[in-house]
Amino acid sequence: MTKKYFLVLMLAAFTISGNPVSAVDPFGKYLLSLAELGSKYGSPVDTYEDVKKITDIRPYFSGIGPIIGSGELHSQYNKVIKEADGKAFLAKINSTGGMVYKDKTFGGFLAEHLYLDSGSYDDLHVWHDKKIMPDDMPYDYDPGNRPHEKKYYLCLLKDWQYLPVSDELEPDAKSCEKNRDWCTEPDCKKGKQEDINEDGDFDDPEDINESDKHDRTKNNVYTELGRLLEKKAVNVTTDIDMDTSGIEFTMHFKDRTPLIDGCVDNEFPELGKTNPATTGDWYQIQGLKITDNKSKYVGTSLVLGIIDKYPTGDWKKEENWKVEPPRKLKSGDDTDYVILPNSCHGVMRYSVFAWDESGNVN
Repeated sequence: MTKKYFLVLMLAAFTISGNPVSAVDPFGKYLLSLAELGSKYGSPVDTYEDVKKITDIRPYFSGIGPIIGSGELHSQYNKVIKEADGKAFLAKINSTGGMVYKDKTFGGFLAEHLYLDSGSYDDLHVWHDKKIMPDDMPYDYDPGNRPHEKKYYLCLLKDWQYLPVSDELEPDAKSCEKNRDWCTEPDCKKGKQEDINEDGDFDDPEDINESDKHDRTKNNVYTELGRLLEKKAVNVTTDIDMDTSGIEFTMHFKDRTPLIDGCVDNEFPELGKTNPATTGDWYQIQGLKITDNKSKYVGTSLVLGIIDKYPTGDWKKEENWKVEPPRKLKSGDDTDYVILPNSCHGVMRYSVFAWDESGNVN
């Protein structure tokens, strides 16, 4: 019984420890932080529906970042170098959490590996991918004519290498053996000869004949730092996708409320209702405001249904609609139309058209 119990425990422990661990590469996240995702209209975009396309959506970056190619790594660091120079290079890698290992400029590397993702579920909860790959950028988005929110995430493609933090790599040789010009006291001391009695030789007891001293016990030069770093290069095999990116570009298209023309119960104000017109009188439309929730100014035009003679039958059929010159008003202000009533009978219809800065007419 005890034996079976022990086997069950062992099996359970193995199952738990065998689960794969999914982790986002911190160096990849750092590279993403060196770029900003935006558009020609900035980031984020906060506007209304029915606007023009949002253009030039892409990552923006300076092109300056941690990268080294194989040629530079081997030529600069696969030779005897001072400990200080090797440590300085390792510190540079450490300062950014890694260094891209690719024969490219840093800007060229980002341009090849950054992409956008805006996948989403439809009404049936079916996932639809929407990736904008490097060759498809910059990208333009047409918002259409419905209020909504759209997000793009900045992502990083896999299949590249980087040199990881490697502070544990220590010098592997002594300058005494590789380049004695770099030897320093007190571990090493350069020999000295001096002809004290100036007889032309150094064999007198009083002459100084000191040989070079090279008693260094601790390594102080690197001989193959480049090869050691190359062996430690990390292969990136997973994208940083929209679920792990954390860098987003949001566009919010608000409800585009139509122009409000100030009508009461769907009727324009009736002119002369309380004070009938007589010949020579005029009326100004009062209480009629034109308001738009997007435009600072609105265009507007008055249209009059004029009858040139006393109607013989249905006077509405004899109207001649005349359009007054358009004018510009500040959104929310009263209209300033002045109307001279028809001299024949004092009755005519009128209408008002208005439009926003994008030309949408109400």
